[in-house]
Amino acid sequence: MLKKPSRRILGLIALIVLALTAPLHAETRTVRVGVFPAAPLVIEKDGKPDGLFVGLLDYFSAKAGWKLRYVAGTWRESLARLENGEIDILPAVSYTPERALEFDFSKNPVFIDSGVLFANPKFALHTIFDLQGRQIAALKGSVFTTDFINYTASFGVSCNILYMEDNEAVMRAIVRGDAVGRMAVPRILYLQRPRRDTTMSSKSLRMTRARLGTSRQAMWRPYRSR
Repeated sequence: MLKKPSRRILGLIALIVLALTAPLHAETRTVRVGVFPAAPLVIEKDGKPDGLFVGLLDYFSAKAGWKLRYVAGTWRESLARLENGEIDILPAVSYTPERALEFDFSKNPVFIDSGVLFANPKFALHTIFDLQGRQIAALKGSVFTTDFINYTASFGVSCNILYMEDNEAVMRAIVRGDAVGRMAVPRILYLQRPRRDTTMSSKSLRMTRARLGTSRQAMWRPYRSR
């Protein structure tokens, strides 16, 4: 007389059946990535996003089975989309304790840089006090801009800040003479493409650590910092 199969054997058979009937490939997850002009970290090449951070995300997506959907915009637009959960990931975000309250960050920084002061060569700058009352072009919402304002204020120097949507617009304002040219942008922007129409000072501001930021408002988060 045959013995009844044990529960253990029945459970094993059930697992085998489930494995054989499961889809061969898991559903591809679409990950929304914000991109903004930040050469060489994020650039547009042949009409497509490129750069250091984009290359990393392309590698991650191939390993994780993600389908990346890039959403272009300005820096402020992209940061607002991340905050509202309209995108899942934003590359090249400088980590700050304040931003850590709003977003999750990758554990390790991808790029480390410092803000630097630039000027139009026609503007003679000898000390920080030469900036008193001058018009300054700066990227709106940038930690470098905040540091610059705090730095000048610590000397009692008040400047008229001309806010721009991206770093290239900041540079153009200096070249045109719309601003005397002092502002704070990452050093890498100048070292990558040295320009004769602007000069870089030796004064560096905050050292920042650029990471991948993810939204806490999105329905799905690719990773957490913890």
